[in-house]
Amino acid sequence: MSRHPSMDVLCASSGLKKISPGRKFSFALYCMVLSIAGKNPWMGFFLAALLSGITLLAGKISLGNYLRLLSVPFGFLIVSCITLLIDMGQCGLWHGSLLGVNLCITKTSLSQAILVLGRSIGALCALYFLSLSTPVPEIIGVLAKLRVPGFFTGLMYLIYRCIFILFSMHHSMKTAAKSRMGFRDYPTSLSSVGKIYANLLHRSYSSAMEMFHAMESRCFQGEIAFYDFSHYSTNKKQKILFTLAYVFLFALFTLFSQKEIL
Repeated sequence: MSRHPSMDVLCASSGLKKISPGRKFSFALYCMVLSIAGKNPWMGFFLAALLSGITLLAGKISLGNYLRLLSVPFGFLIVSCITLLIDMGQCGLWHGSLLGVNLCITKTSLSQAILVLGRSIGALCALYFLSLSTPVPEIIGVLAKLRVPGFFTGLMYLIYRCIFILFSMHHSMKTAAKSRMGFRDYPTSLSSVGKIYANLLHRSYSSAMEMFHAMESRCFQGEIAFYDFSHYSTNKKQKILFTLAYVFLFALFTLFSQKEIL
């Protein structure tokens, strides 16, 4: 097993797990809409800070695990913003050359990059707030109540499970290779990596076939049945708190919409 806990483990130990998944789903979706619809990035940055604080403090997720999970999508986001930031030309806030190509940063490109960063990081933290506080079967239960076709929810769950199965397989193979000095030098490392991924492809195909046969043996008819998570009791304090949060965030969204990016 990996030394880092998976999302399933973090969800099971979250301090927000007793809140209704419908409320968490609607709140995360509401925050995503506010972040993406914002005319400037400050709403997204505020939502990122707010939702990260809730996930860390109320959800009792450690900072190290949170940053580890956030690092991969955030890295792709930074690369995307850099491509928006750099323009071709010789005028602007900064200009230089790379391999004979004139590059510059203009006020327009800077504003666009910051806007995309703010919108994306706010929506990303909203998604992680939901993912680290609500197990996937509960999210699928919410989608089922929203009349999402069972084919899509079943496929979503199978893909989710297969991803973690692949991670577990990869970790086991890498550990086995390390124990046999498979990474002692560069040529050996290349050979080990090639063998690991070739074996991973074969194992993943075999695992998928075994999963399909297991589902067929249990009379699979194209839709996976999930447990109904409608047992959450109605909490008036939670209703009031979520209502106040909706009103406060909308008022803040209106206020931030009147401000310029830079």
